[in-house]
Amino acid sequence: MNLAIGQGFLTVTPLQVARYVAAVANGGTLYRPRVIDRIGAAPDGSAPEELFEPEAVSQLPVSAEHLQAIRQGMEGATQRPGGTATHRFYGMSIPVAGKTGTAQAPGETSQPHSWFAGYAPSNCHELAEGCPEQIAVVVMIENAGEGSSVAAPLFRQVVEAYFGLPQTPLPPEALPPTPTPAP
Repeated sequence: MNLAIGQGFLTVTPLQVARYVAAVANGGTLYRPRVIDRIGAAPDGSAPEELFEPEAVSQLPVSAEHLQAIRQGMEGATQRPGGTATHRFYGMSIPVAGKTGTAQAPGETSQPHSWFAGYAPSNCHELAEGCPEQIAVVVMIENAGEGSSVAAPLFRQVVEAYFGLPQTPLPPEALPPTPTPAP
C-alpha cells in the first residue's frame, strides 16, 4: 500500500514515470520512448521526410476498473477540494490530472526533490466526440522543495504553452532563489 502512492523506497526515473502516466491516460498501453518523431525531408529533395510511428510494447497489468480509479485519484489531486495541487490548477481551462511528489534527498541540509507527474486534458475518456491530443509531462526538480509548491506550477506552464494558453505566473516559492551578491 505504501508503494502504491509513491512512498517508501520507490526508485524510478522521470522517463519511467512519464511512460506510466501516459499509459494511465491512454487506457493502459505502454509505448516505446522516442527522442524524435520525424526527420524532415532533405532541402534538395534527395531524401523524403521520415516519420516514426508510436510503437506499443505492452499493456499495464491493470484492469479497466483500476485504471479508472487511478485516473479519478489523479484528477482529485488537481481538481477536487483537498487535492494536493488543486490550488495550482484553479481556473485552468484544460482539465489536468496528476500526482504530486516530494522525494527525500540524501544529506541533512538538502531540500527534498520536487515532483509533479500528470497529463492533459484529463477528460478525454468522458468526451463523446473524441479528444484533442493528450500530453503526459513529468517535472522533477532536485533539492527544490514540495511537489505542489515548485513542480506543479511548472507543469501548469508546460501545459499552457503546449496548448497555446496564456502563461500563469509562477508563485514566489517556485522561483529560483535570488543569488546574494558577493561583497
